[in-house]
Amino acid sequence: MGKRLFTTVNVLVCLIVVLGTFSGVALGATFDPATVKITASSEAQLSTAPENVIEEDGGKRWSTDYKDGDEAWIQLAFPQEIEFREFSVMWYGKNNRAGKVRVMISSDGEKWTTIRDSDLEVSETDHEFKEKFTFPKTKGKYFRLELSEPVGFTFSIVSLTFPGVEFREPTEDIELIYDPWELVGS
Repeated sequence: MGKRLFTTVNVLVCLIVVLGTFSGVALGATFDPATVKITASSEAQLSTAPENVIEEDGGKRWSTDYKDGDEAWIQLAFPQEIEFREFSVMWYGKNNRAGKVRVMISSDGEKWTTIRDSDLEVSETDHEFKEKFTFPKTKGKYFRLELSEPVGFTFSIVSLTFPGVEFREPTEDIELIYDPWELVGS
């Protein structure tokens, strides 16, 4: 009886892990950056493209064109639905932030649900350029961040991060440096 219960529990745990891994929930989701379509209201120049917000290189960023004026947006379209519950923005500097943000999620890119709409408090002595936003769990395939009331001349974001979501290019297959049949015996 004890062995059967132990086996049943192991099977259930494995099933939960497998389903959690492939269900698209943000916990443990890894995406090839090429599969996440990122669009924005504008970009200041080629070196400040919207795609830079999911790169691990802190030297890159997305910056809006000054012609955007007081409003701009950036949108990520994931290849599958995930569960959003929080995200962080790393601003390029204290004078490149938004005074107000609106966070929207959509399953189809057509109908949007606003899950956060708030003013940001920016102090003159604030040297931390990272802000974390939390909200009730919401499933969707599309994430949109609308920015308004710039603190400075333009908006500029170094990174957008989502807990449990990684952006990583696929690795090449590992080439075997030995013949496994040689280990069996000649």
